[in-house]
Amino acid sequence: MLIEQNPFYILEVSTKDTKQTILDKAEEKALFEDPETIEQAKEALLDSGKRLDAELGWFVYASQEEELLLLDLLHGRNAGGTPVEFHDEYDRANYQMEVIAKRNYARLSKDTFGKNIVDILKILEIEFDPEAFEYSELPSEINENREQAGMPGVDEAEVLDHLYQRREVIIDAIKRKMNTLEVDQLLASVHLIADEMTKHGEERASELVESLLAMYEMETKQFADRQAERIEQSISFSQKAEDAPEENKKHILSQAMNEIVAGMRNWQRVMEPLQMLAMSKGREHEPTVDLWHQIRGVSLAMNNRFHDPQLALQLTLSMRDLHVHKYVPSLRRGWKDDSVSLEFVIDDMHKAMEQQRKDEEEHRKWAESIYYHAELGTVISDPFEISEHGIFYQGKRIPLEDVVGVKWGGISKSVNFIPAGTDYRISYQSKAETVNVTPSNEAEFKGIVEHLWNAVGMRLIFDTLLHTKNGESIQVGGIAFYDKGVWLHRQGLFHSGEKLFSWKAGLSIYAKDGELWVAAEQGKYAAHASYLDDMNTHIIERVMIAAVKNHCGQLSDLLK
Repeated sequence: MLIEQNPFYILEVSTKDTKQTILDKAEEKALFEDPETIEQAKEALLDSGKRLDAELGWFVYASQEEELLLLDLLHGRNAGGTPVEFHDEYDRANYQMEVIAKRNYARLSKDTFGKNIVDILKILEIEFDPEAFEYSELPSEINENREQAGMPGVDEAEVLDHLYQRREVIIDAIKRKMNTLEVDQLLASVHLIADEMTKHGEERASELVESLLAMYEMETKQFADRQAERIEQSISFSQKAEDAPEENKKHILSQAMNEIVAGMRNWQRVMEPLQMLAMSKGREHEPTVDLWHQIRGVSLAMNNRFHDPQLALQLTLSMRDLHVHKYVPSLRRGWKDDSVSLEFVIDDMHKAMEQQRKDEEEHRKWAESIYYHAELGTVISDPFEISEHGIFYQGKRIPLEDVVGVKWGGISKSVNFIPAGTDYRISYQSKAETVNVTPSNEAEFKGIVEHLWNAVGMRLIFDTLLHTKNGESIQVGGIAFYDKGVWLHRQGLFHSGEKLFSWKAGLSIYAKDGELWVAAEQGKYAAHASYLDDMNTHIIERVMIAAVKNHCGQLSDLLK
């Protein structure tokens, strides 16, 4: 009962008044007020058990004069008088319950109700703690008042039993008041109560607080079920991206994520006090854990199945920002690990995208560097083209990767020892055929050679080095070599024989009369290949010069 329902308030008597005073006051009050209400109040004060309930809901520690002053204040009389100074926190808590019941919280800050309740709970939880009750002065104070009133005393066990009933009265009064609050005020106040009374979920709350939060849990169950269903529907909606057209997948996932985050934001507003309560009991709020696992599944699917780690990280960080894991310890590590892993994935993705951009830019520049087009022939022209798609000539296109050999050169002509120009020849070879190109002039020759080298030259050098690294020997014209050296022939009319020279043997590499020469021991040993007639002479020339210049023990060192 609240104070206005208390028999002491109704009859305007003190806990120290005698039975006769109570009877006289009841008779007087019955003349002007509801006789039935007065009769019930009188009977309650004369019955030991009912009287104890009234005493616990009144002012146990106040003197008779203070009780009269409180009666005047509560009845609206002597409004300008000095408020009583309570001798004990228990009496102050009972008075505050009355103030809270009458207070209009609509004009106050959102958590004012919570602050008022916390103040009362901190006072009352000491009295309602069975372990602390043995040190309470409450039973002795009640018996002192009864002794003055000439009423039979009570034992501690009876007081403790009725205190449990008083706890339910207080919870019920708080519940009724909570039902009158606006939603924002209710949520802010319950959050404050849970936070303060569980020390942020770190300490077990009193039974009084647990009873209050258990009531809150029952009142919010319908909301929780409805909100969980909404979130689960959003999770199911995200799965529709599986069968959606590629261009619609991200839109579906983004929409589902926004709905999930909005649902969890509402969930957290209501459920966080219950998460604190569960944590204070050494448990976790299971409905939150269940939802988290489902949402984490969406995040994993975004990354693993839909290859969108950025959206997955956005969902993960949104959950972190909502503090879903704050009072659910097992989730903390999961969110942290997921976010770190996704950040690595995204970083790798950005690096890959940057590398792809660089590769595409390099490919574009390479494609530009190799592109060449000319109309060959003086009478009937034949288009010749080198591009990233291959070499096109005589109506055929050979892909660049199919080209395994190139050669080129020129033959000077003369008439009666008078220079008459140069015949230029270029050839490229695939495994299936060799194509011969006859440029009309030096400009065409130089243009084709330059772009042909840009298109296939470096690859052919690389392929040559790979072949030698794998233990293969290569023969170009009269030059035979492998990874560790080159075979050279003894020079001179009356000499013969072959000798292997390493790449560090002081080799000489030079061009002479349209041929590539490799020599050692001051020309005693040598081998040669024709630039014009032997395929890939220009390629091995570059390889050998690089090996000698870099003092390579073996050609494959150049790959490093």
